[in-house]
Formats: sequence, C-alpha cells, structure tokens
Amino acid sequence: MIDIHCHMLPGIDDGPENWDHSLALARRAVEAGIQAVVLTPHFIPGVYNWKLERGLTLHASFRNQIVEASLPLRSYLAAEVGVFPELVEWIPDGRVPLMPTGKHLLLETPMFGGKAMIKDVVFSILSLGITPILAHPERSALFSDPEMAGELVETKAELQLDAGSLLGQWGDEIQKTSFDLIDHGWVMYVASDSHGIGQRDPLDLRRTAQLIEKRWGSMARDSLTRSNPEKLLGKR
Repeated sequence: MIDIHCHMLPGIDDGPENWDHSLALARRAVEAGIQAVVLTPHFIPGVYNWKLERGLTLHASFRNQIVEASLPLRSYLAAEVGVFPELVEWIPDGRVPLMPTGKHLLLETPMFGGKAMIKDVVFSILSLGITPILAHPERSALFSDPEMAGELVETKAELQLDAGSLLGQWGDEIQKTSFDLIDHGWVMYVASDSHGIGQRDPLDLRRTAQLIEKRWGSMARDSLTRSNPEKLLGKR
C-alpha cells in the first residue's frame, strides 16, 4: 500500500513530538504493509509556520534514519495545506508544498464555512493547472450532502478519505458518508492521516483495506490504497 496522507515528521505540527515517536510510526507503517508514504505536515500560515527548506531538512533526516533502521519504506515530502487568504497567490511562487507530481495539492477540507467558499478555492486552484485533493471531506459538515462532492469531482477535484472514517472511528454518520462517497465512485484515495501510535494509526489503513475488499472488492482496494496513490509519487 501507499499512504499519501500522514504526519510522521517530528516537531513540525501536531504529529510526533520527537524522532523516537517518528520512527515508531515508520515501523508501524511497515508493519501495516505500507511500502511508501507521502509525509504531509500541516501547512497553515499563522498556525503551523514552516518553510519548504525546513521540511526538506527534516525529510532528509527522516530518510537517513529510515536507512539506519533498515526499514523498507520510501518517503516523499508534501503538505496538508489549509485554506488561507494568500493560498492561490502563493502556489505559483512555489511557496506552498505540492504533492510529488508537482501537479496536485492536498487541501485540508474546511470543517466549517459555506459551500460557495470551498468551491471558489477549488476552482481557483484548478485554474492554476493544479489538481486539489480534498483531504477527509467526509469529516466536514459541508459534505453531509453527497451532491457537493459530486459537483467538485465533476470539475476534476479529487477526494481522499481517512481510514478511520471508514472504520467508524469518527461516528456512524461520518462512516455512512464515507461509504456513500465510495458507492458513488467519487473517491480516489484512502489514507491513514496518522498522527501517532493509536492516534489515527498506520495500522488503520491495513484494517480499512480489508474492509474495502470485503465490501467493494479487491479492485477497489487496490485502486484506493495502491494504484491511484502510486500515480501521485511522480518521478521524485
């Protein structure tokens, strides 16, 4: 499997506090059957302030420690990008970390706000030639009406669900929304969104892959957890 949304770098957001915790998460990912991860620390100016140089430095250290620990885990750097006023201006300047393709952006779905706002943000990002991937839309009240998701997918935005949502960890309603989104064929990726051991754990992705296979079949499991995510790794 390939996990395109996880928080494993230490001391940069609300993920692991130190390198011991970071490596524990990496080991857990390998245990779960994950071969590659896209490290996506929160990027929200004024909340999580970090520049690309810091992310690259931390990622280089992460890779070195993975090698020293003999863990068979490939890693790539991106970010889970929050909505902020300058977002669309910063993207062309290279100030916003993109997914490894350089053509996709993992956008944290707002928990609150109007539908018009998120549509405007999505359309503005698409107009730059960048495909927004909405992270865990199932957890946002904006997507309690599944037609909202359908409208955005029609514009070529993409959706990523959290493994824990499908497992019911956020409650029955969010689980139902997750099932509905997959039933409609609107979901491209399922990821762990892991923050720590036992906190949106990498093992959740393995359990969710099993659930997907049981409910939707092996082709759906492969598409959502391996083949579609693999396309986001690009050539980096």
